[in-house]
Amino acid sequence: MFGNVGSIAIGPSGFALIPLIAHGLWLKYIIALLAGYAGGFICTYLFGIPKEAITEGSNNKEVTEGKTKTEVAATGEKKEMNDTTLGSEFKLPFDGYIVPLEDVPDDVFSSKMMGDGFAIEPTNNTLVSPINGEVVSIFPTKHAIGLNTDQGLELLIHVGLETVNLNGKGFTCLIKEGEKVTQGTPLLKIDLNYIKENAKSLVTPIIFTNLSEHNQIQLLKTGYNEQGITNIIELVSKKQ
Repeated sequence: MFGNVGSIAIGPSGFALIPLIAHGLWLKYIIALLAGYAGGFICTYLFGIPKEAITEGSNNKEVTEGKTKTEVAATGEKKEMNDTTLGSEFKLPFDGYIVPLEDVPDDVFSSKMMGDGFAIEPTNNTLVSPINGEVVSIFPTKHAIGLNTDQGLELLIHVGLETVNLNGKGFTCLIKEGEKVTQGTPLLKIDLNYIKENAKSLVTPIIFTNLSEHNQIQLLKTGYNEQGITNIIELVSKKQ
């Protein structure tokens, strides 16, 4: 390495030199070899690309590609909503007793590990859609249903606690995945007495699973409320 320029040279060696030396041409060979090295060095020095330029270009490409991949991966993961009209666009899906999510006797929900929301202890046996949107998932055991609102919010309605262990008994599904629903569309029939006797609790968490970290659900009503009422919750920005 000289003058911050590198090069690679290939020349004859080993057995290839024997005929040249045997015929007394070794001096001419050495002179030609030195001339070749000198010519190669001069051409490389004048017209070669510095190693730093190649490395820098490669690094910049990696940084750009990495940033693009990160931005693509992050897109669509969380939904940030500045609209607070959720309260009027969400109807209570059961008759029952509304409780804060923090009071749910299950750490997975009360810690908001799955998302923010609230819960209700139902007193009637038909779960209806609280929103206008689409059914995106129905658990095989029918105890939980995923919905997507027309505004792009995802919510999970998990009927009862530890009801997955019932293996679908006590639940009759009234809709299919991919079906469009409106507020009040019947989603599920439940056997209140069976679930109460065989599950940990009837308390039903309703979780918004894709809220932005800047948003949270504010509960406006608690205690007993009738199915179909609005203004139970409001979507607000978190205080900094």
